[in-house]
Amino acid sequence: MTDEEKSRDQLLEEVKELRLQLLEIERAETRRKNLAQRLVTEETLTEAVVESLPGIFYLVDEKFRPVRWNEALEEVTQCSAEEIARGHLLDFFGKEDRRKVKNSVQHAFTNGKATIEVDLKAKDKSTTPYLLSGRGVAVDGQNYLVGLGIDITKRKRLEEAFRDLFFYAPMGIFIIQNRKFRMVNPGFQKITGYGEAELIGKDCLTLATSEFKEKIRLNAIKMLKGKRTAPYEYQFLTKEGEIKWAMESVTTTSFNGKKSTIGYFMDITERRRLEDQLTRAQKMEAIGILAGGIAHDFNNLLTALMGYGELMKMDLDKKDPHYYYTEEIMKTATRGSNLTQQLLAFSRKQILQPRVISLNALVTNMERLLRRLIGEDIELVTKIDPDLGAVRADKGQIEQIIMNLAVNARDAMPNGGKLTLETDDVFLDETYEQRHVEVKPGPYVMLAVSDNGLGMDAATQNHIFEPFFTTKQMGQGTGLGLATVYGIVRQSGGYIWVYSEPGQGTTFKIYLPRVDEPLETSEPQQVMVTDLKGRETVLLVEDDHALREVISRGLKKFGYKILEAANGGEALMICERQKEAIQLLLTDVVLPQMSGRELAERLRSLRSDMKVLYMSGYTENAIVNNGILKDNVGFIQKPFKVNVLVQKIREILDTRPLAAD
Repeated sequence: MTDEEKSRDQLLEEVKELRLQLLEIERAETRRKNLAQRLVTEETLTEAVVESLPGIFYLVDEKFRPVRWNEALEEVTQCSAEEIARGHLLDFFGKEDRRKVKNSVQHAFTNGKATIEVDLKAKDKSTTPYLLSGRGVAVDGQNYLVGLGIDITKRKRLEEAFRDLFFYAPMGIFIIQNRKFRMVNPGFQKITGYGEAELIGKDCLTLATSEFKEKIRLNAIKMLKGKRTAPYEYQFLTKEGEIKWAMESVTTTSFNGKKSTIGYFMDITERRRLEDQLTRAQKMEAIGILAGGIAHDFNNLLTALMGYGELMKMDLDKKDPHYYYTEEIMKTATRGSNLTQQLLAFSRKQILQPRVISLNALVTNMERLLRRLIGEDIELVTKIDPDLGAVRADKGQIEQIIMNLAVNARDAMPNGGKLTLETDDVFLDETYEQRHVEVKPGPYVMLAVSDNGLGMDAATQNHIFEPFFTTKQMGQGTGLGLATVYGIVRQSGGYIWVYSEPGQGTTFKIYLPRVDEPLETSEPQQVMVTDLKGRETVLLVEDDHALREVISRGLKKFGYKILEAANGGEALMICERQKEAIQLLLTDVVLPQMSGRELAERLRSLRSDMKVLYMSGYTENAIVNNGILKDNVGFIQKPFKVNVLVQKIREILDTRPLAAD
């Protein structure tokens, strides 16, 4: 090969090598361009991410000098980029927070990360609470801190609100973890009587009474399983050993990063007490209605029984053995009558004869009788208010109240003791009304009857005013004494409360409305009629056949002419047909078709001169106002004896005019 040929081949080889180098340079340039483009893209993305962060972003070196940040930092601090670049990280914090920030950054460099809550300061000296979190990183041998900051203003406000609620709420608030109290607020401590140190770490069921522990546990299980539970009520024991009622509501929460239970706890003892008062009042009202109805029907039976017994006695010689049997029947009927009267007193269906009286005078006049009643081993003490106001009440009924309470007190002091009667003027205000649901605020006269005897537990006190309830042995009491007292007091417009504890005695407090009226010193005059015979015509209206018959027979024995009707319609027809005068309408108050009062009003146009005598087993508002007989109205209460009825008839016919209503 010639030299010329060799030179040509070598040149071609060099050109080829050059061409490869150029291709490699071109590829390198393409890679550089692509890398540059990618870096631009990454820078753009990084910038976008940094600026879109929900808070501030910062990158500082070991000397706390800002290297990189987002616009959010500029907005919060009110500083320009140039001011931040020339500044120092600690410039954005107050004196108190600078040490905390410095220590936190050093901790991040040493341990990798740190979190801190501080106030970020702006140029106008305003501050914003921030949660700062940072992480230490090393780049080319240099240490940097990269971090984020979140505005926690709302969280702080919520925390402050919760803190205020927690510490100042009138209710109890507690947090439980693993069935142990972890936090209890002052309200919870005040309600329970326990201090914080006495509760923290204790089992959450510690305070609940034994009968409610299982109920609370089951409610907690339901709540933890995600099943919603309504507020529930239970009894708990205070530090002083007092049993109270609580209403509690619980839900799940997080405490110190762990699942917990937060509960709201209210003392509802007073509410439960008022509810119990209302329930008892409603129960007593229902029992009273039932007792009144029973007394009404039973009085009809007793009136017929007593009437026939009385008629039998009239026809029998006293030496006849049947006369004795009849007397015993009458005595038994009379005892039954006394029971029905007590039922009527309880149900507030008896006739009252109220007068303006002084309880002081009444108590003083009864002292001698009471001393004989209670015996020598019981001391009787009276404490009367010399300036005591007056009350409008039935004197005989109030005397019965004192007698019944004195007998109960005597029986509660089998080994002797002290019985105290006390009077006082009181004013029951709205606060008292809130604790006693039936009370109307105003001035009252108080009569208190106290003993230092056996006392009663709460369960007994809940039933003492109910008819036939008694703690005495069989045959030693009817259980109607306190029921009668209750009925008389309530029918008189007053209230009665009992205060007692086992072994600590008992006090009954009676409140009667005080009146500013002069005392009525004169006693009502009783008209006694000696001649019971009569020739007048009486229209008898009674729907009970047996009772109508015995009254008719009894009145005929005394010479009266009797026209009988079973209802108002029959009575009207008789009056239309009867041409002769009818001197008296003797009618039951409760009748089918129309009441006795309605009948008397209808008959006015036909018999304007006819007088009216009402009879009933219990009072009706048709002829009374709250048990007080309307003026000029004749009334006789069943059961009655025939001679008592005739006495009342003669009184009406001979002594005074009476109206139908």
